[in-house]
Amino acid sequence: QQQQQQQFLEPIQEQEKPQSKPEHICPVCLQKGRRSQKKICGVCYSGVFNDVAKYLRNNMSKAHEGTVTLDELHEGLKDLPRGCRRGYTCGVERFSGPKSQRCTRCRSMHAVRAVPHIVREILDRAIQNEREKHRQFMAK
Repeated sequence: QQQQQQQFLEPIQEQEKPQSKPEHICPVCLQKGRRSQKKICGVCYSGVFNDVAKYLRNNMSKAHEGTVTLDELHEGLKDLPRGCRRGYTCGVERFSGPKSQRCTRCRSMHAVRAVPHIVREILDRAIQNEREKHRQFMAK
């Protein structure tokens, strides 16, 4: 009987153990982040990555010159197609949740301010990739 009680209590005791790993919070959407130094979640990272690529496609001369500042990117995101329906005033509550209610453009614009070092890395890498594509195209 004591052994049965012991087996019955084990699952409860397992559940009550505190988590040893701290939870990482994404600095952009404030949802669960990645266990990395940057902590930005995959959804926010890929959203910024895609918006940077769209911006550069629409501003090829800047990509080839490599003169894009974070302020230019922040403002330039407003000029891209399918922007914010709320006048670029969305808060963090609109960065996640149901897809029909999310504002991915405002999330990317917020990322420029919240994690400028990460956005700068993405932007620099995208500019470098565009320049390389252009060099390869011109070499043909």
